[in-house]
Amino acid sequence: MSAPSPTPYFDLDRFLQLARQVVAVGVREEERAYRLASRERPVSSTVLRAQLASLLAKTSEQSRQIGALFDECLSSEAPPDPDSRSRESLRKILRRYWTQLRPATRTTLLLALLLGMIGGVSVRLWPYTPHDPCVRDPAACKVDVHSPPSLPRPPQSSVRIVEDEPARVDTQQRSEPAEIPARSWLALCALSALLLLLGVRWLLLPGRLRHLQMQTQRAAEAALAREARARGEVLRPSYRVDPILPVPRSVAEDCATLLGRLRDEGRGTDLDVLRTLFATVRAGGRFTAVHTPRSVGGELLVFIDDEGRDHPWLSSYFALIEHWQRQGVRLAVYTYPEEFPHFLDPYPRVGLHSQPLADVVRQHAGSVLLILSRRLSPDGFCGEHAWTHELAQLGQCAWVDADPRSAADLAKARTDQITRLQQLGIPRYPLSPQGLLSMVRHLTNKDETPPQPELAWTRLPRLSSPKEQRALRLWATAAALVPDASWDQVRALQGALPEIHDVLPAPDTRSLFRLLEWVGRESGENPESGITHLHLSQSLQDRLVSESRREFGPPDHVGSFENRVHRILLGQLGDAPRAPEQQQGRGRLIWELKVAMHQALLYPGRALELLSRFVGTGVAPLLAAYLRNEQARQRHSAVFAGATWSNFGSIVSQAGRVSPRDLLLGARRTWGMASLCALLCVSLASLLVYAPLPTLRAWLRPNVTHTVEVEIPAESHVERVETKLPALDIKQTKPTKPAEPEKPPKLPATPQRPALVWIPPGSFTMGSPESEEGRDNDEKQHRVTLTRGLYVMETEVTQGQYKAVQGNNPAASEKETSDSSECSEYGVGTTLPVHCVTWFETVRYANGLSMKEGLEVCYAINGDQVTWPKGVQCRGFRLLTEAEWEYAAWASMRTVYAGGNRSDEYLWYDENSGSSMHAVRTRRPNAWGLYDMSGNVWEWVWDWYTEEPWKLGDIDPVGPLNSLDRVSRGGSWANGAQYARVANRGHDDPGSRGGAQGFRLVRSFP
Repeated sequence: MSAPSPTPYFDLDRFLQLARQVVAVGVREEERAYRLASRERPVSSTVLRAQLASLLAKTSEQSRQIGALFDECLSSEAPPDPDSRSRESLRKILRRYWTQLRPATRTTLLLALLLGMIGGVSVRLWPYTPHDPCVRDPAACKVDVHSPPSLPRPPQSSVRIVEDEPARVDTQQRSEPAEIPARSWLALCALSALLLLLGVRWLLLPGRLRHLQMQTQRAAEAALAREARARGEVLRPSYRVDPILPVPRSVAEDCATLLGRLRDEGRGTDLDVLRTLFATVRAGGRFTAVHTPRSVGGELLVFIDDEGRDHPWLSSYFALIEHWQRQGVRLAVYTYPEEFPHFLDPYPRVGLHSQPLADVVRQHAGSVLLILSRRLSPDGFCGEHAWTHELAQLGQCAWVDADPRSAADLAKARTDQITRLQQLGIPRYPLSPQGLLSMVRHLTNKDETPPQPELAWTRLPRLSSPKEQRALRLWATAAALVPDASWDQVRALQGALPEIHDVLPAPDTRSLFRLLEWVGRESGENPESGITHLHLSQSLQDRLVSESRREFGPPDHVGSFENRVHRILLGQLGDAPRAPEQQQGRGRLIWELKVAMHQALLYPGRALELLSRFVGTGVAPLLAAYLRNEQARQRHSAVFAGATWSNFGSIVSQAGRVSPRDLLLGARRTWGMASLCALLCVSLASLLVYAPLPTLRAWLRPNVTHTVEVEIPAESHVERVETKLPALDIKQTKPTKPAEPEKPPKLPATPQRPALVWIPPGSFTMGSPESEEGRDNDEKQHRVTLTRGLYVMETEVTQGQYKAVQGNNPAASEKETSDSSECSEYGVGTTLPVHCVTWFETVRYANGLSMKEGLEVCYAINGDQVTWPKGVQCRGFRLLTEAEWEYAAWASMRTVYAGGNRSDEYLWYDENSGSSMHAVRTRRPNAWGLYDMSGNVWEWVWDWYTEEPWKLGDIDPVGPLNSLDRVSRGGSWANGAQYARVANRGHDDPGSRGGAQGFRLVRSFP
């Protein structure tokens, strides 16, 4: 089974930056574009190109421009990404590496791990030095083995010690775990690590070398496939397999006859005198010739869903089209890779770029349309582009579906799609004789009688007959005998074996679908998971071949099922390869190896002679893989003799043999895996030796027995005298102060945002007292409680941080709304606050920043409609509410400005700013470490403006539901100091831009 060619690298960030110059790319479109490019199952570049054009383009001209930008941002090689592995979890990395290893390699790694553990346990045999000093100097160690347990000593006057037996000295045997010297242990670890490193590399290197050889082969096959696609062809296998018509030849010819009735009015050769005269008069005397019309053959426009250039019925589509062309039917054939025909390629393909559907329809206006697909959808990508609207210029339309299941057998969602297509004038017909005839009659019906495609459908019966089950098992067995069975090969085997096609007719498309169902049920997979090849697992192939040999005999028995299959395959290979790429070089070797493999099973006595000549060639890995598979099948029924297998074993070993030079110099990538395995083994052994479990440590470390002298003290007993203890003065005991809760740490700044400062929840008095100078009527004091802690940005968002997320800088490119002056006049720089931003641009920045940091998106944006589904409970970045902003600005201090009462120390305003804004962090912060809460630029907040905010509630207020203006707070460099008061409330239209208008964001926590 051939591996797909690698997908070219697509620079999505650069594409979106260029696309903004052509079309309007909002937050919603950008989010969907990132989802398309980062999906789990990657798609081809053609599919991604069509989906992005469908998402962003509104006209056919924009579609062409988007397609050109896509090709400009597409490259053949992806840039190195050193951080790609760090984004994966350790479990996924280890699982991927483990599943890529062969079973023998996995067993070897487990054995290497076991050897490492044995090396760790071998420390039991090392000469140790006892840790106990009593061994080195027994006289210096006097151990009291009968001493009573230590008790709280009572006052001296309350006890009396009575000695019962005098003290004496005695000898005693003692065993204890020996101490491992550090130098000896390090030497043992180094030696074990070196041996493990070389051993694991020796085991991994053959697989790595085979992988490099197979990678070179796949690269060559991918180059051949690209050349075939450029010619509009499908790369065929080595076997000579002719495409099979999906219906009997007589039915295909009847359809061609009916399609020949399609007529169009063409231009004749005779001059119509009367009409020419009237046309000349209407043209003001300029001669205008009008010819008599004549009837010409009509054109059939065909759209084929190729599903990535190959699928089970693709060859049947092309065989039917080519047969109709030979019968004289005028056809215009296009292919497309998606569920809907949005961008199409002419067949055979001409040029590198696809054509939009609108251009194709305009070129073939008035033609009837036939769509060949098994997954046709009524809508485009996410419903953004309904391709059916483009078909208004065409005549009759019909859809032939290769899926043999009727609507009653499909899921409800699929049935709804079919019903919608029927209502849009695209009826669905089956790929069967009755279905094709009904479809052709519908397309050639000039009376436009409503079609009845449901009459051509029949329910697909379930597989219940033992004959059908046996035929499907034999069919799958025949496919398992082909190393690289394509769908053409599978259908050719069906037609060549009577025991299969007598039960399951070859032209019937339902037979192939039943084979998919049977294989899916046997292997436990989805029956429709196979697209280019029949997905037979290796275990299922071995089981099917072994059962066939037990039932019909080995392949060398004339007349057995496997014998006939191999002879059919040899006949299809022929005496020489047909394809030019297989007539010399590696292609020729692959063809010769396939011939030799079939002949070796037919003539086991000549197997060694036939296969040994491929040892040491470029196809040696393929030969070794074939012999391993055949060896697994021979366990149940032997084909080759024991002596032959012994020679085959040397062939397999030579294919994976590694020289000492390769061990030290070849395939450097295996050093990383070998080093990791050796390090893990040595670390595990060290942990086992110095394990924290006492039982395991005592088992691993040997015990040293030695004799020591111990002193047995005199035996005595204590007589207590009851004494009255003084009472404690509880009043003099001072209570301990409870520990304060730990404050969450400050989150450092990134290139996309400022640092985040923790603000605890609490209550405060919002508004200003009546005695404050400059107070307005909407600043009435009222009590507000905030129930959630906040992570507030330390400064306003700078121009550099805004550009890192959104890709543009409004301060350098936009004009102010009030007087149309250039925003760049007020200052451009990466450390200056971003200004000239609308309220809508701030919420788009918040969503973009949340997506870049992997947080949930807080705002749902639909044009100018912005909603806040989760409110203050959202964990992503968002604007502060008006109450949160004022609470963060006060910082538990009742001052006029954020931080203090002296304007020149804490804010930039009109009297000290020099008529321009200043960089962030150039004035003193408030008590919570927040800069520029007063002055420099106004800051947008979430709330709609109301003149009576005290009526909104006292628990987490969020402003009214709707109004004319959004609130902005904090004053700016262009206004007086009274506007920078903490309690001052500004407001403006959310779509306006101001040279002194910026913002900062917040995150709710926890």
